[in-house]
Amino acid sequence: MKIKKFRDEKTGREVWRLTSWDDVNCVSTYFYCKAFSRDERYIIFASDKTGKFELYRLEIETGETIQLTDNLARLYYNVHPDGREVYYHGDKGIHAVDIETGEERVVADISERGWNTRMAVQVFQGTEGKLYAFTSMMEARE
Repeated sequence: MKIKKFRDEKTGREVWRLTSWDDVNCVSTYFYCKAFSRDERYIIFASDKTGKFELYRLEIETGETIQLTDNLARLYYNVHPDGREVYYHGDKGIHAVDIETGEERVVADISERGWNTRMAVQVFQGTEGKLYAFTSMMEARE
């Protein structure tokens, strides 16, 4: 896949189309979240290519795209300020996946508490990249 470049008619600015999946939806991070790896080699986005939204890593130079997750619970994710991991809301709570290797870890496991989360947003603060996770939770009922 090659990057397709074109000019926006209204602004005249150059726009890059990075994916060529015309039959699926691709979603970028929210405007206040990072989407690039530390070295700006990769961009992170979500797509429903598999039938449900998951996170993908696209190598900008080559266009190679690799699926990073298979347990995305909600479409909230953010790249850590150091640009090495992407944090997301997975089946157990807050997860992190290494952008380069795809190695995953659970950062905050809330599944053991019996809660169903409706929303979990990861916000990073300061130069140390301290993680603050804001969640809205509902107690599970039988």
